[in-house]
Amino acid sequence: MVDKRTRLADWGKSRWQGLLEMNGKTLGIIGVGNVGRRVAKTAAALGMRVIAYDKYVPADEQRNRGVEPVADLPRSSARPTWSPATPRTPTRRTT
Repeated sequence: MVDKRTRLADWGKSRWQGLLEMNGKTLGIIGVGNVGRRVAKTAAALGMRVIAYDKYVPADEQRNRGVEPVADLPRSSARPTWSPATPRTPTRRTT
């Protein structure tokens, strides 16, 4: 859709109509380690509100990493999860 409008030199706002708008959405992150912190930074740059849950990172450190700590993630529009693979981590197998 964007390609077609670009080729037609359509630079108006309608060019983006129908595409996902991230600004103003809420992103819930489970785990704010290295990857979660980078995702939070990117989401904030897109104008998203970022909330996070991480039982291993204290709330003040989560705030330092640019997220709003929460006890659970009921209000988020999306919930990506980054968890370390340990012997206790369930595995996903696709066939």
